[in-house]
Amino acid sequence: MITYLIDIGTVKAIEFRCLEQNKGSIKVAIRTGATHLSTIPDYICLDHTLQSLKIFQLQLIT
Repeated sequence: MITYLIDIGTVKAIEFRCLEQNKGSIKVAIRTGATHLSTIPDYICLDHTLQSLKIFQLQLIT
């Protein structure tokens, strides 16, 4: 999918938004080469636990 988006040339970046306890999604974002942009603290409460939202970005066009 990322290769396709690079080939069509219209997408500048892909943003990944992952809850802090979703280790699998964070791993995927990091494996693509995305960099951590920011964290939104206490974004959502799940099972009586506040979770932050981590935002990663992969630049496709420089």
